[in-house]
Amino acid sequence: TDSSGKPFEISADTAFQHTTQKDVVELERPKAVQGKDAETTVVTADKGLYRTDAKVLELRDSVTLQHDVGDDTYIFRSPAATVSIDDEIVSSDAGVGGSGPDGRALKADRMKAYNGGGECSHAHLSQKHDLA
Repeated sequence: TDSSGKPFEISADTAFQHTTQKDVVELERPKAVQGKDAETTVVTADKGLYRTDAKVLELRDSVTLQHDVGDDTYIFRSPAATVSIDDEIVSSDAGVGGSGPDGRALKADRMKAYNGGGECSHAHLSQKHDLA
């Protein structure tokens, strides 16, 4: 569970614990799931590092974030992102593209998606470019 007692799960096709850094786990095809029922966030990537002491997941290569809120689905893609489990924040400074529930395409230089409190979820896209 995170610091608020909410469930989260991190899985991967393979995981390798560093021999010199016991709090670092290298992941191949990681998947992080946070939330349940009507509000769920799923983040996947080709590669990742999980820092167990800080509960931070660093993702790279084909990162996809899917956030479901009720009947609405938001999808963002980026070459890299960081997931702070306890803060319930996914952020990326590596460029982001995606779409909202209305199907409109979005593009931004950076993103910070908040999933805190179980009440309010939103993504802040900096220098947004509307592609529709």
